[in-house]
Order: sequence, then structure tokens, then C-alpha cells
Amino acid sequence: MELKTAIEILDYHQEWRLGKRDDMIHEPKKLTEALDLVLSQVKKDLIAGVVESLRELADNYEKDALKRYEDGDHALSHIHMAAQKRYGFEDGWAAAKKQ
Repeated sequence: MELKTAIEILDYHQEWRLGKRDDMIHEPKKLTEALDLVLSQVKKDLIAGVVESLRELADNYEKDALKRYEDGDHALSHIHMAAQKRYGFEDGWAAAKKQ
């Protein structure tokens, strides 16, 4: 079933449930299939959004840490170690600068 079809089925069902339609034309099996598909897509979209937000947060944190390190704040050695692990280079800051 296509996502568009699933949404149409659920829209129709909602209208029927609210009394806007007289006949329920979709079988319970199709309703279940449509609901499963829409829920699955919503979950994927939510997870993708969270992952993207976390990536942006990590990138911003890393850029800020890099700038502070370059400005002489060497108390951020744990960030340097994280950059080394992330980029897999001996000098994590040099790799981060190339990004």
C-alpha cells in the first residue's frame, strides 16, 4: 500500500467516525494496514529529525570547542580526544578543520 492511499483510507475512516460519512467502505484489515504504514512513517520521520538535531548539536559543539582550543583554551583536551576518535586521525583538530 502506498502512503498516499493509507492516508486517504484513514481520512475517510475519521470522517465516517465523526458522522460525516454514512458508509464505512474499508475493511478492518485495510484500516490496520493503513494505520501501520502511517505510524511507521511518522516514527521514521521523528527519528530522522532527532538524529539530524543531534548531528547539528554535535557539530556546533565541536566547532565551538575547536574555536576555543585555537584561542588558547587547552582545557578542552577531552574534546580533542573526541575529535580524534570521530575523525580517526592522530590530530583530530586538523581533521575537524578540513570539514
